[in-house]
Amino acid sequence: ARIRCFRLSCGDISVELSSLGASIARILLPNYRDAESGRDDVVLGYRSPRDQHDDRNRPFFSAIVGRVANRIERGRFELNGEEYRLDCNDGPNHLHGGNDGFCHRIWSA
Repeated sequence: ARIRCFRLSCGDISVELSSLGASIARILLPNYRDAESGRDDVVLGYRSPRDQHDDRNRPFFSAIVGRVANRIERGRFELNGEEYRLDCNDGPNHLHGGNDGFCHRIWSA
């Protein structure tokens, strides 16, 4: 699937979204202290969706996380008496949905 980008604007404010990880790529706001500098990007993230893809978004910048948000210790848990094992992508732990988490998927829009 192809990574797509979208821009929503209202006046001087715009939001750029990416289909990779359903990410917020940029939020551009007017710089009211220095009008000559234009707008500031207030999102911590990558320069491009391709950079995010190639790095596997290890810091999980601006993307949705899932299937779980946070760490599951040792990549396993018990539910209704049955133990479930998950892939470990953060040392001995499962973090934010593992190696195939939602932040690595390309979403349709």
